[in-house]
Amino acid sequence: MPLTAQQAADKYGHRYQRYLHYRNVGDPMADAVVQALDGATTPEAHVMIRKAIEVGPAAVGNAPQALREFAEWARDVPYWVDYDMMRQGSELFTRNAALIPTIVSCMALPLGYSTQSAKTLYTTSVMSGYATKRLRETNRQIFEVGVRDGLQPGAAGWQICLQVRMIHAIIRNRIKVETEWDYANYGEPLHNVHLSMLAAVLGSYIIEGLNKLRRPMTELEQEGYITIWKYGGYLMGVEPELLTSSHAEGMRHLQLIFDCELDPSKESIALIHELFDSVGPVGQIEDPEQCKRVTGIVQSLTREFIGNEMADKLQLPNGHPHATHAAFMAIIESEKFLHHFGHLQNPLEELQTKMFKNLCLYSGDAVLDAFPLPSQIGDA
Repeated sequence: MPLTAQQAADKYGHRYQRYLHYRNVGDPMADAVVQALDGATTPEAHVMIRKAIEVGPAAVGNAPQALREFAEWARDVPYWVDYDMMRQGSELFTRNAALIPTIVSCMALPLGYSTQSAKTLYTTSVMSGYATKRLRETNRQIFEVGVRDGLQPGAAGWQICLQVRMIHAIIRNRIKVETEWDYANYGEPLHNVHLSMLAAVLGSYIIEGLNKLRRPMTELEQEGYITIWKYGGYLMGVEPELLTSSHAEGMRHLQLIFDCELDPSKESIALIHELFDSVGPVGQIEDPEQCKRVTGIVQSLTREFIGNEMADKLQLPNGHPHATHAAFMAIIESEKFLHHFGHLQNPLEELQTKMFKNLCLYSGDAVLDAFPLPSQIGDA
């Protein structure tokens, strides 16, 4: 069960007060863009936003000031962004590209969806019925952000982070307009704490998963990968106070959120099971029986990653503990993993990268086509 307000205040002090404050903050800059574009749901608004991201402020000279300022802000790289260090993180990413979708599906997303963020996802139907699409989009973002120089201004990962930020802002606005949102219990829709959680999950939880799988990494590689997602979070609208600069800091930030919110709801359970059912189709497995087996494997591995107590709350089947552990150990001992899964026989980084591309239906052209801006809540 989550901590009570008093327990959280006693344990976390000013950090808990900061958490409470940012639960009621969305993304002021992106929200101002959406307001200036009257909700940003028309094709004309979408074209302007796309030009602002792809080309820059010169392409939107007649657009509202909020959009021009957003385009200018995005191209002003913060002083702490160290591309040389981030390239070290990209080396770590590329070397482990084949394993990262497993960590995302079996650890990062199940825990993230077990917080109050599930309420927003379920309310907007962002996941319900769209799990395969969303998992591919998540994989695509992780890939484009993680590769070498993916967050250079104008690069694909940089564009996706800004586009995802605008998607969140449009959805946040539509929730306010179209639903009776429970602000007292859930704070602002898609609030800044949850935006920071997303960045920390894709940074620190990927590192945590690689540690569980005993993958070697240098301190510079780890620091570089965390910096990648610190900057990715910054581009996605995370407030500077909530950005994390190290793996340990990211894990502490996530622990605070989980202590306050980690309590799977019926929405969490529904969304997570949709996520598991989508893994086979995302892997381009067409046979229904094979998809069912893949779902079972993913559920078993999730139990190994997150522990039995949380797995039981998510209503995951128990499976066979010895078989589950054997599969987990096969991943840890990569040569066994590569031998066990025929499509992974070649351990070269190039093959791992190709596999990751396949998992997100990668296309090198017009990256923002894969992340269309929504016109209504259910489009995202």
